[in-house]
Amino acid sequence: MVAYATADGTATTADSDYQRASGTLTFAPGVTTQTITVPVNGDTKIEADETFAVALSGPTNAIIARGTGTGTIVIDDRVTVTAVNPSGGPVGGGATVTITGTGFAAGASVTFGTMGATVTNVTPTTITVTTPAHGVGVVDVTVTVNGVGATKAGAYTYFVDAPVPGSLVTATPAPSIATVAAPTSRASGPSSGVPPALPPPLPPSR
Repeated sequence: MVAYATADGTATTADSDYQRASGTLTFAPGVTTQTITVPVNGDTKIEADETFAVALSGPTNAIIARGTGTGTIVIDDRVTVTAVNPSGGPVGGGATVTITGTGFAAGASVTFGTMGATVTNVTPTTITVTTPAHGVGVVDVTVTVNGVGATKAGAYTYFVDAPVPGSLVTATPAPSIATVAAPTSRASGPSSGVPPALPPPLPPSR
């Protein structure tokens, strides 16, 4: 006979991950394996796979080769990222983006490449964020909830901001000034420095 008992690892009874188990295993002659059942509590909490330990002790007519084993609770509530909309925006950031997937919860964080986005709203299937500034190019988008992350590769493209139509500044050329030279009157006779005499007025008509 061999006694067994569970012990917390990353899975704990305090967090209701599993139910503590203990007892005695009896091995018939020639039998080398036995099964221990440890009840696991299901929930919808997003977290990584967790472990607990099973310790063996007090053998009777037997030798324990390895006194501790590890049980793993495989979490089936996963974070997924299925869509990022829109799929591109300016390098200066500030764009509003909606991420669609599963397993989202309050406290979720989002990164675009290596830069953290500002999360503005979270539902179980959508997260709304404001994009961070980033260099030109394609980046992965990662959502992390309670230490569990999911990444959509190449989900977002940063591009250089395009000018807004109607916002172009045009230079107004300075008005050109034309210079007009006054005509110079010349007398047909030799120049004397005296203005030419006007002809006498015509007599009034009768």
